[in-house]
Amino acid sequence: MERVLHTDDRELLVKLQGLRRPAALETSPNLIFVMLWEHNDRYISYLYFDMQTYERYMHYVEQVGGAVGRCAT
Repeated sequence: MERVLHTDDRELLVKLQGLRRPAALETSPNLIFVMLWEHNDRYISYLYFDMQTYERYMHYVEQVGGAVGRCAT
């Protein structure tokens, strides 16, 4: 997830989201992981922060088939 957010790697984003046409994510080398925000039965929410613009971004990850996750923006 973090590599996609820093580099806008489209191929990795396709794999991460499990979609042929992945949703666009805000990317920047200035994004940092802040904290695991919430964990429930279906999703894990992660909070990221852009150190240059001071914008916050919440990303939701769904566990699919064992340890493989899928990003649900």
